[in-house]
Amino acid sequence: MEVTLTKCRWRNGTVENIEVRNATLTDVSAALAQLDGAEFNDIYLTPDDSDPETYLLVGGGPDLFLVFLCLANESFHEAFDPLQSDGTVLMRTGGQVGSFARRDLIDRASATRAALTYCDSGTLDTSISWQSR
Repeated sequence: MEVTLTKCRWRNGTVENIEVRNATLTDVSAALAQLDGAEFNDIYLTPDDSDPETYLLVGGGPDLFLVFLCLANESFHEAFDPLQSDGTVLMRTGGQVGSFARRDLIDRASATRAALTYCDSGTLDTSISWQSR
């Protein structure tokens, strides 16, 4: 599947969107590796032939990530870690620090699998737990 990768670089509260059209799996892997929870704290993967309201978001870093799929702004799926209990984590995504349920965050390896599977096939990685919102 052809995707556009948008890397968001945050500096002093201002975002610079760095767009890579027809991104390769190598491009996506490199962008995921940059997610540091500070300057780089979110990326978007948008299928080139779809509604702009369809995208996969990976946000956060460096250790925990929010992974969210929006389909045509009608169907929403969020990765979660069923082994985690209650608790919250402060994390920066979208340029802002927010409080997230620990259960709604996944590790770097899982976030990478989710993004690469989506880029490759346009589907959710079935080895990851997903909840519809």
